[in-house]
Amino acid sequence: MIRYLFLAIPLLLVFACKSPQPVEMKGVTLQSVKPVGSDLKKILVAATVKVSNPNPFPIKVWHTDAVCKINGRTVSAIQVDTLIKLAPSSLTNIPIELELETAPLLSSGLSLLTGAGIPYSISGTTKAGRGGIKWSIPFEQAGTFTTKDLGQLGF
Repeated sequence: MIRYLFLAIPLLLVFACKSPQPVEMKGVTLQSVKPVGSDLKKILVAATVKVSNPNPFPIKVWHTDAVCKINGRTVSAIQVDTLIKLAPSSLTNIPIELELETAPLLSSGLSLLTGAGIPYSISGTTKAGRGGIKWSIPFEQAGTFTTKDLGQLGF
């Protein structure tokens, strides 16, 4: 009987420990857009990324690699090495800054004038963990910036 108990406890632990759910991006909000230099070839975009931790325990995020695309064209690579603590079952706003090339934005200007908007996507991988357990979490966020979004910035 004791032998079965010793076999049952490890099996119970293996099946009871559910792997963590991935952290999810819940939206991107533009905060400001500023030119970099006088030639206007690049702009600095400040934004807030809303991140959800669906797990019932806190998660520490210490590294993120991402690519930002506009109209399918890569306009910026993002690398963040800041330790961010995500509370259990919560939404967290994370401020980011991106330096973007203006050429893909200008070529998308007609889409804004027609009301269609500019499609964007941000995809990448986040390294996160809890205690000694570490994992890599892929993420992707896609949407469309409209004239309303840019109007809030003063354009």
